Amino acid sequence: MKLITKEVEKRLQEYPLYSQDGKKKDAICVVKFFMCGVNWTWYILEADLENKIGYGITINPAGEGEYGYVSLAELQTVKNSCGLGVERDIHFDPVKLSEIDDTYLKNFLNNLYSEEE
Repeated sequence: MKLITKEVEKRLQEYPLYSQDGKKKDAICVVKFFMCGVNWTWYILEADLENKIGYGITINPAGEGEYGYVSLAELQTVKNSCGLGVERDIHFDPVKLSEIDDTYLKNFLNNLYSEEE
């Protein structure tokens, strides 16, 4: 599956790196990637398309999250032990992080931002 389609590229162009700094739970998630069978999820908020770098939140198989950078080119080539690659959630529309229905993401955001309040 092609991860960065023309439509996704157009969306990401509206959110270059650092464009959502400080927005916390109100940051817009532009695209969601996931890997079946191993429960990895990437919520991409911003990107440098020229260098194929995305920035967002990664949720690992243990349900732990972290903000960070990810190589969009590398995501395209990653395979799990069954040979399945990373997929793009084709039903995902850009939305605030706080509006995404993912328990692990909500826990990550609540733990991170409740400490600041």
